Amino acid sequence: MQKESEPNVGMFIALQLYTMRRQAADDFVAMLRAGADAGYHAVEFAGYGGLPAPELRSVIDDLGLRAVGAHVPYATLTGETAAAVETLAVLGCDHAIIPGIPADLRGDADLAAVAEAFDRVGAACREAGIRFSYHNHGW
Repeated sequence: MQKESEPNVGMFIALQLYTMRRQAADDFVAMLRAGADAGYHAVEFAGYGGLPAPELRSVIDDLGLRAVGAHVPYATLTGETAAAVETLAVLGCDHAIIPGIPADLRGDADLAAVAEAFDRVGAACREAGIRFSYHNHGW
């Protein structure tokens, strides 16, 4: 049964933690606590504050937060796919987002290699029950 303080499934706004990057740099856990205290029930990570995934999962669980997404750098998600997907799984995060493509891979000649990398990452995420997307910044 859903607790009164929990939002209806699919009916909440997640705090994109990139917007809190200054506070996160000072004290990552305190920043998460401030988000929870402000009434957020979910977060979208943009880094993990240097915390190991199991420790971070414990923190968000204790704060009543759910990880709905995470911006994971291109090099991490394409180069360390299994480890990145495992981290997302430990966090209970169901959406992996590449927030940008490195400048040296934005040319027409790189398109096929980037698409192949996205296909590979997408397959690994799908196998783990995680959605995958690219956050286009319009380059």
